[in-house]
Amino acid sequence: MMFWFLLESFIRNVKCSDMFRYIVNVDVRNPKYLDRLNRFLDRKGIQDLRINPYPAEMPRAHAETINYLFSRIESPHYFHLEDDWIFLERIDIDPLIELMQTHNQIDYIRFNKQRTRENAWLYHISHQDIPKYQKMNRDLVINGINLVQTWVWAFNPSIARTSTVRSIIPIPPTASPEKYLCHMYDKNFNTRGAFIWGRIGDKAVVRHIGYARWIWLKRIKRKIMKSFGIYG
Repeated sequence: MMFWFLLESFIRNVKCSDMFRYIVNVDVRNPKYLDRLNRFLDRKGIQDLRINPYPAEMPRAHAETINYLFSRIESPHYFHLEDDWIFLERIDIDPLIELMQTHNQIDYIRFNKQRTRENAWLYHISHQDIPKYQKMNRDLVINGINLVQTWVWAFNPSIARTSTVRSIIPIPPTASPEKYLCHMYDKNFNTRGAFIWGRIGDKAVVRHIGYARWIWLKRIKRKIMKSFGIYG
């Protein structure tokens, strides 16, 4: 399960003084997988679980998922995670939450999967990453914290303001949720409150492992388990 790697990586690397409440949506409906997932979540004390009623390949599945998750959030800020990410660095999010509490113009802070570029690709407008569809990012220091002001809202691991997203959802069933949020945020908020943690030129702090890398990590885990006499 890629979710296993995500959660272990998140717990190990992301520091917060408050307790996290996990809201989990599952697209896979294979009974064997769900049984293993439920046992894993039980061990972690995670009970807020939803099985998506739509097959994962259906266009409406992702939109329905995001709409559902936002209907369950009770906090003013949330941490967005998908199951195929891992963290490469330790991150203390307390200063970032405090920053968002004191600066209402900051709506979103993401953690980059690649070296932070000088420009942002407007992927919600074009499939082509060419100069015509790029905007310049800008280094800022706010309350002693390095941030890059950017033009796009992406589904990287990120902290965001719940009220901001709720003002531009629900997401239409046939829309791409990531592109829809990016487009609607650009259309309705002219404060440019989307930021990247760090500075232009900084290396990646998260990695999108994807399915192929997950298979590789799964094999490594199995070898480690066998070396300790654990089989399963």
